[in-house]
Amino acid sequence: MTEYILKGELCPNCARKIEDKLNKHESVKSATLNYIDRSLEVDGDLKKNEVLEIVQSIEPDVVLVDVKHAEDSSQTAEFMEEEEGIDFKSFEFLSILFGGALLILSFVFKNNYIAIASLIISGFVVYRNAIKVLMKGNGLDEQVLMMVSSIGAVLIGEAREGAAVIVLYRVGEFLTDLAVDRATKDLRNTVTKKERRARVVLEDGTTVEKSASDVKVGSKIEVEPFEMVTLDSILLDEYASIDTSSFTGESEPRIFNKGEIISAGSIVVGKKATLEVYKDSDNSLLKQMDDLVREAAKKKSKQEKFLTVFARIYTPIVVGLAVLIAVVPLITKGDFNDAIRKSLAFLVTSCPCSVVLGVPLSYAVGLGSLSRQGILVKGSEFIDATSHIKTIGFDKTGTVTENKLSLVKVVKKADVSEEDLKLLMAIGEKRSTHPIATAFKMENAPEPEELSEIPGAGIDFKYQNKHYEIRGGGESLVIHLLEENNLIGEFYLEEKLKDSAMDVVREIKDLNIEPVLVSGDNEAKVKALSDILGFGTYKAEMSPSDKLEFMLEKRDSGHMSFVGDGINDSAVLEAANVGISMGKMGSDAAITSSDVVIMDDDIRKIPMAIRASRRILKNVKFIVALSLLTKICVLTAIYLGVKNGMYLAVLADVGLSLVCVMIALLNNKCVK
Repeated sequence: MTEYILKGELCPNCARKIEDKLNKHESVKSATLNYIDRSLEVDGDLKKNEVLEIVQSIEPDVVLVDVKHAEDSSQTAEFMEEEEGIDFKSFEFLSILFGGALLILSFVFKNNYIAIASLIISGFVVYRNAIKVLMKGNGLDEQVLMMVSSIGAVLIGEAREGAAVIVLYRVGEFLTDLAVDRATKDLRNTVTKKERRARVVLEDGTTVEKSASDVKVGSKIEVEPFEMVTLDSILLDEYASIDTSSFTGESEPRIFNKGEIISAGSIVVGKKATLEVYKDSDNSLLKQMDDLVREAAKKKSKQEKFLTVFARIYTPIVVGLAVLIAVVPLITKGDFNDAIRKSLAFLVTSCPCSVVLGVPLSYAVGLGSLSRQGILVKGSEFIDATSHIKTIGFDKTGTVTENKLSLVKVVKKADVSEEDLKLLMAIGEKRSTHPIATAFKMENAPEPEELSEIPGAGIDFKYQNKHYEIRGGGESLVIHLLEENNLIGEFYLEEKLKDSAMDVVREIKDLNIEPVLVSGDNEAKVKALSDILGFGTYKAEMSPSDKLEFMLEKRDSGHMSFVGDGINDSAVLEAANVGISMGKMGSDAAITSSDVVIMDDDIRKIPMAIRASRRILKNVKFIVALSLLTKICVLTAIYLGVKNGMYLAVLADVGLSLVCVMIALLNNKCVK
């Protein structure tokens, strides 16, 4: 897979054509072009110059920047933004300004020669690109249509109208580009772009700055106030004030105590913090966020897939009608000039840019808004799926209950001290991410010699050449420890309901969604918990395979979601129409298998995500309806002979595109 950044002027419809043309090439397995952030991924045997040739056959001024690493991609994009903001945008603005001034003068003095001068100055870039596209045999480009329309207006004696078309088109495109650039910049700010570095503390107490990718697990690092933690780390100080807003959306810093894990992407507030690296750069939460946001851009919704088909047929149909309108007077001996005006206006209206731009931008802005609140949705298709959820299954432990369990009693079943029993449990649970493991965590616990986690059953491990098994059972939270198949200890745990659990269940019901409590615990306990929280429906004594069977049965009816956080939930999350996982304490398997990740484990964000998804989809449908209805009305009005049909056509093209961009940007406020 090779990644590129596209630098230069690019229209959304042309981006679609580039992606289509690359995917049709025999040497390309798949190609994905994200118009919003100008990224292009090509999986195949094409060399860079071959990819560039295909790109420039549709957009002549676009160049490719090869991207080898994800962080370089963002830096390149920022560089592109800077350079274009200073050079290209300035030239574009001046050409529009002078062209517009001449257009006004042409109307004041009713002079077609001034109008032609306006046409040349403001339309130079359009004509140059259109000619390049025609020379490469890629006909129905938006700029080609604008060139034909404006030159046609001059030829029938309407130079001022032709100049107005070009100036209005350039103004609309310029404003639309500015709006999209702003949205793109906001989206890039969702994750950290700059190279991540860490200040490593050496054995002699001195520090050295290294790339985060070069820092090993177990290294001690220091983070100064208002600096970012670049690696998932364990706090070594007694406490630290940490800003986690980059992935939770919470504006208030929170206090972390010694031994707690601080995720990469957090900002140290107040005094300097000393930390021990817990995960390397490739496995950090921040890297997961980057990957999830990047992957989300590739997954398209049904609306986006429909638009791809629509764009392929809409332009040829409207252009065909334009040709037909121009030809008919030659047969019927009607008003040829009037027919040409209508035909030229049809050509201007034939570009589907408003809907092709507005819909993916609407989803992209919505995804960015959700991620800023700590809700990562893995693609626009899951925005649609989340908005249609009818039933949600909630795993009990770690989802509606707190991730932290407390050990209340230890019962010895053999001649082993309580301290040794606790140590053995700490060894066995050392690598586990299940909430039960938190009750047994012990600083500096030895590593097990062998270890395997058995989903839905427990943990097997070996220590000092002895085989141990950790198993759960009984009518309460009782954990059994076996040595060589002999029970040597029982551990009684106590769990606490999340303070927000009852409110979340009520909110889910208010959204006309049925909540279901799903647990492996015995029926009496699950029923009691279900009654307390107000679930109404519950499933008890469910093994991972039982959960999967239940999910598959419900999934067939559509719109089924499941919320979980453990490795034993991964299959169920994968099977659900929408799998929702907890990103902070959840297992890597659960996060990978899910479609939505709650980065800070706050289940209040589940109804928040559903409401936001519904708002985003509502805006998307409004953009589609507005675009189609406007195009139909304008084409009808032009055909019926409305005055100033050319101006109306421009408004139906770039004006409508700008309106759709503004509607899409409303999704910045979709999370409430």
